Amino acid sequence: KKALDLLCVRIAALFHDAGHPGRSNAFLQATQSPLVNQYGAVSTLEHYHWALAEKVLTSPMVVPELHRSAGGPAPAVGVEDEAS
Repeated sequence: KKALDLLCVRIAALFHDAGHPGRSNAFLQATQSPLVNQYGAVSTLEHYHWALAEKVLTSPMVVPELHRSAGGPAPAVGVEDEAS
């Protein structure tokens, strides 16, 4: 359990404020930011940070086992193009 807790804390720290535009949720709402349209007016940035984290964490290059378990093909890691 301690190892899982530590992993969760590290992941949370890694993605905390990922892609932050340097403006508040209130500013994004007042300026009708595209982020508000995409992620909603409530906790816009928090939803944005989570979406970025989810995109990275579910990438087949980051955690291949998750991608395969979802039915996707295994990524071709370290395979070079023969034409190079």
